[in-house]
Amino acid sequence: GRIRRANEAARATLLASQYSRDSIRITVAGLVASNYLALRAYDAQLTLTSETLKSREDSLKLVKTRVDAGLVSPLDGYQAEGALAAAQVQIAEQRRQRALAEHQLALLTGNPELKLAAGDLRQLPLPPLPPAGLPSDLIEGRPDVRQAEAELIATNAGIGIAKAGYFPKFTLTGSVGSESK
Repeated sequence: GRIRRANEAARATLLASQYSRDSIRITVAGLVASNYLALRAYDAQLTLTSETLKSREDSLKLVKTRVDAGLVSPLDGYQAEGALAAAQVQIAEQRRQRALAEHQLALLTGNPELKLAAGDLRQLPLPPLPPAGLPSDLIEGRPDVRQAEAELIATNAGIGIAKAGYFPKFTLTGSVGSESK
């Protein structure tokens, strides 16, 4: 039984490796989707912050006109300049985050030269909703669950190999010999 259990352990270990590979593929696909959605979310944030920047620039022009006319204190002008500077910093940070997400997406897809034009998050299709009443047997098909089962089988076969070690090992030779182990 020792050799049979060793074959069983080797077969289960091979299956566990294949399920691990499948699990990694699913994980990478999920990371690609997640980074793509994050990239589009940064595009949406940049659009909104650009509109805010334009509004702050217009506001600063109005406040400067009022300060020059003596209708408001110079403090209001400094506050408007501060709000404009904050919006400019926010845009710079969002551009940096978008570039980082684009770079991560390029690495995940294996295309280091990947450049994506700005897009609108609202144009992406909504994912389909799973139908109600799906059986719990679907979980058994997941690669990570199948990998754990194969590892359990391999470990169990390893126990069988260890138990077989308790028994004596001997070989029978068919040739003429004076000694056999």
